[in-house]
Amino acid sequence: MQVRQRGTPLAPSPARWPKNDRGVAAVEFAIIMPVLMMALFGIMAFGFAMAQSASLASGAREGARLGSVNGGVLIAAGDHACDDVITRARVQAQTIGANYDEVTGVSDVGVSVERVDAAGTPVTICSAAPYSATPTNATTPCTNAAATAATEASIRVTTTLTDRQLFAIPIPGGSMLTPDTLVKSAESRCEYH
Repeated sequence: MQVRQRGTPLAPSPARWPKNDRGVAAVEFAIIMPVLMMALFGIMAFGFAMAQSASLASGAREGARLGSVNGGVLIAAGDHACDDVITRARVQAQTIGANYDEVTGVSDVGVSVERVDAAGTPVTICSAAPYSATPTNATTPCTNAAATAATEASIRVTTTLTDRQLFAIPIPGGSMLTPDTLVKSAESRCEYH
C-alpha cells in the first residue's frame, strides 16, 4: 500500500508533465488523413455515378421520344429510323466516362430499341453494343398508322454503360459505392400523324 505524504500528489500534475510533444500533429494527421481521403473519393465517385445515371436517363428519354414519332407524311422517308434513335440516345448520354465519336459513331454507351405492344410484349427492333459503331438500320420503330387504343404500341429505349472506370487508382470499397454497370430505360407511346 502506498502511503501518501502530506502535500505530495499521487500523479504528476499537468504542469510537471514533460513538454516534449513534437510529432503529435504528424501522428494525428496520419490517423485522420486516410479517413478524409476515403470520404473525399467516395463523394467524388458518388457524384460521377449520379452524373452518369442522369445522362443515361436523358439519352434513353431523347431516343424514345425521337423513335415514338412516326415517319409519316410530315417526315421525310428514313427519318426517325432506328439508327437515328440510337445516335440520338448516344449523343445525349455523353458524360464523364461515356464518350461518343461523331466521325466513327463509336460510343461507350450501348443502346437497345424495342417496340412494346399493347399487351406489354417487347420486340427488339435494333441495338448497338457498347464500344461499337452505330449500325445502319432504316427500320422505323413506330409503323402502325392504323393503330387504335387496343393495338397502340410504345417504344422502349434502354441505355447501358458498362466497365465504368472513373479513377486510374482503384478506390478501396469503390465497387461497393457505385455499380460497374448502369442501365436506364425510357418508354414513349407511338404518335402517328
